[in-house]
Amino acid sequence: MKWIEVTIKPETQKKCIDFVEAVYRTNKNRYKGRGQLDIAKIKKDIYRGKIAEYAVYEHYKHKLKFEHVTEPDISVYSTSKKSYEADIVAVHNSVEYKMHIKSQHIYQAENFELSWSFQKNDPLVFNPLPTDYIVACLLLSDKRVIIYHPIKARHVVKKYKKPKLARLQHTKVVLYGRDIGIEF
Repeated sequence: MKWIEVTIKPETQKKCIDFVEAVYRTNKNRYKGRGQLDIAKIKKDIYRGKIAEYAVYEHYKHKLKFEHVTEPDISVYSTSKKSYEADIVAVHNSVEYKMHIKSQHIYQAENFELSWSFQKNDPLVFNPLPTDYIVACLLLSDKRVIIYHPIKARHVVKKYKKPKLARLQHTKVVLYGRDIGIEF
């Protein structure tokens, strides 16, 4: 599968770090209530997701020159107000792409398997719209991101599998790189 590497600018990294701190402050009690006690991991996961969004934004807006690309949302919501809307909406040649960006760090890919997690109840998993696309990203570092070519969400509905970790199987499903033509 085709991919491109993007390096994130320091000012974007700073914006993401500020976002992480604000999200954690707003939702820390909710994380504790769900048994998520590893603060460093929570913050890393939030950061990596937002950095991947900015990498995709930069690539489609400035490199591919799409006519319209929404910037990643850095508003802070409580976890109960989280939505399943696309992370970025892009328009090119009058075609709309609702991009759902998923990230994984290379350490996780090397030690476990190249994969991306989704909430089981996300409509993207069981009833995607024709304009829904999944953009899988692999973070090589805190500022270097590989962006894989977008995948039409409807083409992978039957490829979701259970996560390997039993504790996640109740709420998550996973797309494994090997099942969607992505290897590293």
